[in-house]
Amino acid sequence: MANTNINKKLNIRQRKFVDVFCSGETNFSLMESALASGYGGKGTLEERKEKARVIGSYLMNEEKYPHVRAEVERRFKQAQEKSEISLDQHLRELASLRDEARDNNNFSASVKAEELRGKASGLYITKTETTVNHVASLSLEETAMKIAELQEKLKPYLEDKSNIIDVQAD
Repeated sequence: MANTNINKKLNIRQRKFVDVFCSGETNFSLMESALASGYGGKGTLEERKEKARVIGSYLMNEEKYPHVRAEVERRFKQAQEKSEISLDQHLRELASLRDEARDNNNFSASVKAEELRGKASGLYITKTETTVNHVASLSLEETAMKIAELQEKLKPYLEDKSNIIDVQAD
């Protein structure tokens, strides 16, 4: 029968497992988190790793350990919410930076912050145009003209035969 008590408290090892697995400083797998939390028991390293792999998988199983899974999901959601930024927050922060820069007579930074607020709000449109000359896009006449230009530029090099070494095969 599956354990459905999602509000059950984590024991010490489970808490450590969640701490290690959800740590932003490391990118531990379930097995590595279980090993670091004291799961795996005794035996060779390979045996301990195999036990920890199974236990790590069990700990994340919603039916067997819903309270552990729920805590991991809660922590990840909390971390995600911390790192999220909304347009409104972004605009307020830029306004604050603009005001602070203006108060410190740093008008360049103030203008830049205001410019970035405008860009973030969609008030400015940046248009970039890239032109690339490809031989394939040239007409026959344009291709002939380009070849003639290159021949003219390279003419001094092609006419100077002083650097040519004449070698004959025996």
